Amino acid sequence: MKIITIGRDNSCDIVVNNQRVSRIHANIFQDGLNYTYRDMSTNGTLVNGATVQRSDIHIKFGDSVLLAGTTPLPWNKVQNLLPKESEQSYVQNFSSNNNIEYSSRQKSFELPESLRGWNWGAFYFSWLWAVCNGIYWPLVMLIPFLGLIAWPVIAIILGINGNQWAWEKRKWRSVEHFEKVQHTWAMIALWVFLGSIILGFLFVILIANVNR
Repeated sequence: MKIITIGRDNSCDIVVNNQRVSRIHANIFQDGLNYTYRDMSTNGTLVNGATVQRSDIHIKFGDSVLLAGTTPLPWNKVQNLLPKESEQSYVQNFSSNNNIEYSSRQKSFELPESLRGWNWGAFYFSWLWAVCNGIYWPLVMLIPFLGLIAWPVIAIILGINGNQWAWEKRKWRSVEHFEKVQHTWAMIALWVFLGSIILGFLFVILIANVNR
């Protein structure tokens, strides 16, 4: 049985230069055409869209494996560490798996547990956030009168389900990329909300002074 070690430590078979990756992040046990991925890290691994942390999971050559949810497993380096007599079988398997676009595979994966929760950007910007994330049905909010009535309900629905729908609809480079984009939306929503409160307060003061 071949064992491949992965991590930041220079003693690993595959050295990954990323501070989010643990010193000894994971092992891959290879037996014939079968692999077992053993995560031993602090930040875990995203395997085909599912979070794996301090546990084992069976994988296939070419699967989507993101160390700490950000760094792709370099399958070419894994291949170089395999027994030469098995190399052709693995290359064929890798080529077959690579014919599947990551964006298509991603849609079938559930949202990682770490990304579940309320989406403030989706709630606050509603249809604008939705369109930018590839979701178009909330445009009904632009219909006169109907949109005004539906807005609170749609905003709440987007807040609850926004992360899941955005994860499925758009092509993301990594979990970190997804988190960064959604965090930006949330921060913009916060600043716009605070700005509207400040402007409203100043407006009230202005009206009060005019009426004196």
